[in-house]
Amino acid sequence: MSDFLNGDVDDFDDFQELLDGITINPVETGKRGRKSATNNIGADVLGVPMLEDLLTNYRIDFVGNPAKGIAPTHNLKDSAFTLFGVIDAQSVRRAKMISRNIKPIYNQVGVLAVSLAKDQSGNVIFQWWKGTVVNNVLTFQKVFSPSKDFVYKTNPQGIKNFWSVDKNGNYKVFPWSELVDFEVYLNAIVTETEVPVSFPSDEVSKLKGLSQILAGVNTNSTSVVEVNNNDEDDEVGE
Repeated sequence: MSDFLNGDVDDFDDFQELLDGITINPVETGKRGRKSATNNIGADVLGVPMLEDLLTNYRIDFVGNPAKGIAPTHNLKDSAFTLFGVIDAQSVRRAKMISRNIKPIYNQVGVLAVSLAKDQSGNVIFQWWKGTVVNNVLTFQKVFSPSKDFVYKTNPQGIKNFWSVDKNGNYKVFPWSELVDFEVYLNAIVTETEVPVSFPSDEVSKLKGLSQILAGVNTNSTSVVEVNNNDEDDEVGE
């Protein structure tokens, strides 16, 4: 999967203009089906209080609540080149099970983050990143899963938002309520695990503030392993 970060300055300006024209409409979603896997290891190392604190005090709000007169705290135009952490509902449930000494039924598959990007057709999408511990280093790579490929589009009801479409043609809106400040989330994980963090070297200078974030979380590390930037198709967890 290609992304706009590989383009030049003109591409970036075009992308910013495109983001400026996007308006996200709040969408009420139904109950979610049960999953067999959670999406990050925060449940295992941070626990319920920290996860709830992150979701309460460091949540990235692109939608707001128009019915209650609550405006969004963030907008898409200022979010190009920015990473956001993801703490999904399954992770919180897993943390609660661990806190009660109950064997979790949700598997650990990595730490998730997302960033805005373009696909080869010029569609605005969310690019998923997954961090897994490899040789005692929390290593992030771009990943792709059709069920999590959220594209800005109009659904059959005429609502514009970021949607993914499953094999049965069902539309699912992007999980806006699960986004948190990436720096705070990553720092919390690194503080608990005491592992260094690695991103593809050619992405560090492109993603907004990432070099400073890595410098902060890797302060106590003697070395940081850089990974190759392979755009491989990789499931982010179902």
